[in-house]
Amino acid sequence: MNFQKAVRMLAWNHAITRTALAAGLLAAPSTVGRSWLGDGIDTGGGDVALRALAVRDLVLGVGTLSALGSKAPVRRWFQLGVAVEIVELAAIKRRKRELGPAVGAWTAVTAMGAVGGAMVALAITDDQEPT
Repeated sequence: MNFQKAVRMLAWNHAITRTALAAGLLAAPSTVGRSWLGDGIDTGGGDVALRALAVRDLVLGVGTLSALGSKAPVRRWFQLGVAVEIVELAAIKRRKRELGPAVGAWTAVTAMGAVGGAMVALAITDDQEPT
């Protein structure tokens, strides 16, 4: 397998994972989000914020999948994803003590998403045929 095929496979997996997590957050925000955000998820503000976060990731995931399946540029979707994950990580760091019991695991997932997304953004070429 050549390098660009491997990068595109990583891109597909990253986009599918983002989309699946977003769908889970939309379908069951309280169940999925409580371990990350704590009991504040049950408040009106917590529910709204988590659903907005889920829609953000759903748009990024579906947009990336759409670009990967067509001849549209892909790199910008990963650049946007990395940008929002950096903001998210900064916000988590600022309020970490007030968040849920699994905040460390959620932080690791977010950091891995940022690192993986950055790797794809740096390595992918947008002149490939759809895969």
